[in-house]
Amino acid sequence: MNETNPTGRCERIGLLLSLLADGAETPSQRAEIDAHLPGCEPCRRAVAADAAVRRRLEERVNAPAPSWLAGFAGRTVRLAISQAREARTQNRLLWMSAAAALLVAVTAQFALPGAGPAAPPRVTATIRETTRLAVLRPPRLTRTDEGK
Repeated sequence: MNETNPTGRCERIGLLLSLLADGAETPSQRAEIDAHLPGCEPCRRAVAADAAVRRRLEERVNAPAPSWLAGFAGRTVRLAISQAREARTQNRLLWMSAAAALLVAVTAQFALPGAGPAAPPRVTATIRETTRLAVLRPPRLTRTDEGK
């Protein structure tokens, strides 16, 4: 099976090698791989690298867990519970602050003089006019005996 494009052939074998690594190759694909490998050094290196990675992964799967990992799950759960509790506390504080602000606003609306509904404009104008006359223009005192 000599082809004019060996690079294209190696690309196809590379795809087939990924199937081989997963154990998903068909018998005809396996035969194609076996026919190509004796004449292609880069593809043989790729197969060797795949085998080395697989061996290393199998070693790690069967290896005991490192000592720092002991209790990791428990510490993580405790931390998550603590953070959730703190978030609930902050939410309660936020709601209480909002309720207090609403209470102050409602109380101020009804308790403070002049904070309620506005007086009719006619009464306000009369008060303004009275104030202007009393404060800004004090009455002039005139003498009645000046001409004598």
